[in-house]
Amino acid sequence: MVTNIYVYNPQPGGETGFQADAFLNVGKVSIKDSKYGSDINLNLSWFSGSGTSSGLISFGNDYFRDASIEWKKKWNKQLKTTLQVQYLYYNKSVIEGGLHDNITAGTVAINTIYNFTETGSLHFELQHLYTENDLKNWAATLVEVSFAPKWSFFVSDLYNYGKTDIHYPNVGGYYSAGGSRFGLSYGRQRAGLYCLGGVCRYVPAATGLTITFITTFNQ
Repeated sequence: MVTNIYVYNPQPGGETGFQADAFLNVGKVSIKDSKYGSDINLNLSWFSGSGTSSGLISFGNDYFRDASIEWKKKWNKQLKTTLQVQYLYYNKSVIEGGLHDNITAGTVAINTIYNFTETGSLHFELQHLYTENDLKNWAATLVEVSFAPKWSFFVSDLYNYGKTDIHYPNVGGYYSAGGSRFGLSYGRQRAGLYCLGGVCRYVPAATGLTITFITTFNQ
């Protein structure tokens, strides 16, 4: 939830950038009663304006920078944990339009999944974003109970503190069958830029009922 607050929107006027990922499996570690290893994922991305050169690659003002590290650990057959730390630079004036201060922010998120049966799982998340710019700090929590492969129910809250002191609670569920997924939720949505499948759009703040339907067609 907090890592979706400042997302990069590709610029039609031209841009230069890169993204790199590295994956490391550290194998088993000497933790008592643990026979599973850990995975460490590193990600770097950077985008800038295309500059004034007529060449294929040229550089202008920075638009977006991102660096993150993710640690995944499976403790036993039932329990696994993911810890993510991220730093980003966000040129809000370019990405969202208008005149704004540039934003630097750090985020941390911990994600725990506990499988209490072969088909049932409990998913719990705590997230925090820190910045001295824009709307200041955000905190979020999520609790989700799933019964594979059909049902999932969740309750969440996103809280902006230091600027607006507004909560954005949501409660809902999903039902999946075949290649289709139906969702129903009620709560408050923050205003901002939302990106899905490479398509970004600005949505206004709203409170109400949300219905979603996603299906996959075989060719």
